[in-house]
Amino acid sequence: METQQKKNPIKAAIVLLAVLLGLSIIALVGLLFYTHFADGKPASAAVPGNVIATSAQAGRGSLTQLAAVPLAADNIAAQRAAATNAAAQSGTQISEEAKAKAQMLELYKGHGADTVPFAVDNLFPGDTITQYYGVKISHKEDVDLLFRPDVTEETKALGGVLHIKVANMETGEVLFDGKFAEADGKEVSQTIAANDAEESISYFEVTVSLDQSVGNEYQAARLLADFHWYAAQEEGLIRPPQTGDIFMILLGTVIAVSAALLTLLVVYKRRKEGGNRVR
Repeated sequence: METQQKKNPIKAAIVLLAVLLGLSIIALVGLLFYTHFADGKPASAAVPGNVIATSAQAGRGSLTQLAAVPLAADNIAAQRAAATNAAAQSGTQISEEAKAKAQMLELYKGHGADTVPFAVDNLFPGDTITQYYGVKISHKEDVDLLFRPDVTEETKALGGVLHIKVANMETGEVLFDGKFAEADGKEVSQTIAANDAEESISYFEVTVSLDQSVGNEYQAARLLADFHWYAAQEEGLIRPPQTGDIFMILLGTVIAVSAALLTLLVVYKRRKEGGNRVR
């Protein structure tokens, strides 16, 4: 009777460890599958109030900088330096309200692009729509961040009179300022420098407006577009540390400890039973 009572706790512990080990293995396999397929899916982010549209064909237009100034390499560098100096002198800062409103996008190894749908509908002359975007990049090298708007649907050729302005909120640098039809399918870029933290967050303001001089015939017009944000050099991107990685480490630890304890208990139980039979 006493021997049986000693056996029961051992059997219960073996069953408990076996169940824990099985559940941990299932959770680990499920997490691995989820991580694998999640990385392979193109992500999109929906901005409240905007209409999700079908993606236009990627690759329309060549790599083109659309700033309204000469675009030689030395001119671009001079523009960026001037914008940065001007921002520093004027104390340009991003308000917490703008950061709170910003749609956050993430670019990292295996996910070098993100898409946000955008829509305007029934604008009146003088109306303005402003959207804020924060682009978080995990990278170990300098990366050229590209922005490309693709018009997917429009009525009454609204893009020909609709104005779009894209600006870096930190430096004040204007990446594009012109008609939506001119920006359609073209790329503007900005170099994001690498840092010791291997992570950068840049905030951008996209303003779309209809000039007051435009007639009322465009009031019922609409325009749908996809805003594409992506890295030109994906090889410079890295995977950010994720909570899933920590969870996998914990699961691995639980599996290893459970397996070790289960093995020890089974060996102990068999030896104990063998000793009892010899007696």
